[in-house]
Amino acid sequence: MVFPGSNCLYYYYQFLLNSNSDDIYQTIKFIQNLKYIDHNNSQQKFLNIKRFFEIQYQIFYNLNGKLNQQQRKYYQLLSKFIQTIRDETNITLIQQESTNLSKFLNSYLDHSAKIFFILKPLFQDILFGLEYCQQQILLKNPNSTREIIKYNNNSIDCLYILKDPKGPTVLFCNPNGVYYENFYQNFTTKKMYKQKNFNLIFWNYCGYGFSTGTLSTKNLIDCGLFIAQYFQNKYKIKTLGVHGYSLGGMIATEIAYKLNLSFLVADRTFSSLGQTASIMFNFSYMKLILYCLVNWDYPNYLSYYNFKGPKIIIQDANDEMIPYQAQLQTSLVRLFFTNTTQAQLYSKFYQESKQYLDFFFQKILSKAQTNSLIQSLQILINCENHNNNGKNHNNKIQSNNQQKYKEFVELLSQIEYCNNNIFQVINQNPTSEKIALFFGSCFIFEQNFIISIKKILARIQKFLNQNSAQYNELNQDHIPYHEQLILKTIVQIVKNFKSTKQIQKLQEIKKKKTLFNLIAIHCGHNENIGLEDEKKLQDFLMSNLII
Repeated sequence: MVFPGSNCLYYYYQFLLNSNSDDIYQTIKFIQNLKYIDHNNSQQKFLNIKRFFEIQYQIFYNLNGKLNQQQRKYYQLLSKFIQTIRDETNITLIQQESTNLSKFLNSYLDHSAKIFFILKPLFQDILFGLEYCQQQILLKNPNSTREIIKYNNNSIDCLYILKDPKGPTVLFCNPNGVYYENFYQNFTTKKMYKQKNFNLIFWNYCGYGFSTGTLSTKNLIDCGLFIAQYFQNKYKIKTLGVHGYSLGGMIATEIAYKLNLSFLVADRTFSSLGQTASIMFNFSYMKLILYCLVNWDYPNYLSYYNFKGPKIIIQDANDEMIPYQAQLQTSLVRLFFTNTTQAQLYSKFYQESKQYLDFFFQKILSKAQTNSLIQSLQILINCENHNNNGKNHNNKIQSNNQQKYKEFVELLSQIEYCNNNIFQVINQNPTSEKIALFFGSCFIFEQNFIISIKKILARIQKFLNQNSAQYNELNQDHIPYHEQLILKTIVQIVKNFKSTKQIQKLQEIKKKKTLFNLIAIHCGHNENIGLEDEKKLQDFLMSNLII
């Protein structure tokens, strides 16, 4: 067992092969576009193509002397092509030289396709490698600099993109196994930061790219702290925040908390690595085992909770990589309602989940009642399949029952927080912990939940009063009974949560807008967030005077 991301060589070749392939296909696309350009009426398109190849030529020129055999061949062809495209007068010659480029690239791809994937690093020269990616970023951002920072026995490769010397700056912490060169190219949220004149800092973790050192929790956090302080001091940065994505969220929370930075964005990250492993392996003591064997578990939710500056979580409840129960958002629910001692040893024994469920069963809903609610929700989820077993002479009645069921589900789906409704969270598999965390999250993250839930429950009660009698008694699943039980149980959950001392002080905390800020997304773990969610992040930064 090793720290996530420690297979640096694997990630390195995976990055190189993917990046190489992407750049080749992009180059071929630009070459193909030349065929459809009439120089008289497509001047702007021609200039865009010319600019692309000018940058590519400049990169190979800068790297001359470090080029492998395939790169030297391509550079020779590219040099001839650049001479013709700069002249702009002989379209026939331009297309002839572009055809030579295209033939070379297609031949390269054909040869690459014949090499078994695992053997590619040994038998294939990379055409567009790591240094190419770095040069590409530097040339596209004229006010950018690359710095190799020495810290203890580590050399940390950093990229600084200056937009406004007096503007805010954001330090990015990469996801697991991702290079900053790749992160910069594919992470679209950086455009929002650039448009708002943020200065950007990227860095590679130990062992990645030209960064050296041992990859571990402590080393990553220590390096991140040093980098933040280094740039603060060298460039006199007054407003420095951090945006951590996935594994980077763990590092970002520690940096923000320990240096008291200006803001923190925790993007699709976990409560702790150990808790994620425990839930995925369905073994509560996995955290302790991992801590004893490899010492890379870290309860980063404590640092997020204790950070006093503006902070926000970006999270998908159905994240395919991080289970709902292990996400940073749900760890705040546990911490708030249970007054956890916040000791790291406490975390190692996986007591956060146990203590919160104990609180829920004792103060909110008994274990037996929770199990009954789970059973009713599961029947509701499976109802459509059950209804398909109805006999022909009951088709009309069955159809009516099915319509009523759908209307009830639509009403129940209105119970939500930040666009996460109850069915999205339980995700076909209701459990005690999911239910307890969902309703705790409703109170914590939804601004006016007490007002909205009262109206929703009233609408559900009215619907049941008007329609439950119309359900056919032959329905073997007894849907009316389960719907009434669900409503009654949710009413009890809401009532008991409202009576807790934590809810009584929650409104005052919400007024400060410093703790429970959440952007709920639905794009999964690896996809970029949408423009609407980017706008929410931008509004958060603006409302906190960061922009």
